[in-house]
Amino acid sequence: MRIGIPLVLLLVMIFFSGCQQQQTVPGYEDIPLHPKASDIRSVDERVEFVVASSSAEEVADYYLDELEKRQWTQVDRWGSAFVYEKKGRQILLVVTDVKNHAKVSVSPFHPN
Repeated sequence: MRIGIPLVLLLVMIFFSGCQQQQTVPGYEDIPLHPKASDIRSVDERVEFVVASSSAEEVADYYLDELEKRQWTQVDRWGSAFVYEKKGRQILLVVTDVKNHAKVSVSPFHPN
């Protein structure tokens, strides 16, 4: 009996932790927020945040995988800037290395 109660509590905690919905970039309901994102700032339609203890390459790989899962297609790239498209909507994702973290910027993309 003593083992049963802690085991049930552990299983309940695991179940509810698996049910947590992934956060999204503010203003972009279909773009996931990186799990390590912090210092989130919005300027007009652009959202910027930092990802601690990660390189720009790691963060770019994370978004390549996560956006592909959500049917976003990478249509262009210039160094650390990526253009993704989904259903005629385009976004610009810029990932840069800064001391001990990566800086991410997400904004609508309007080609000239």
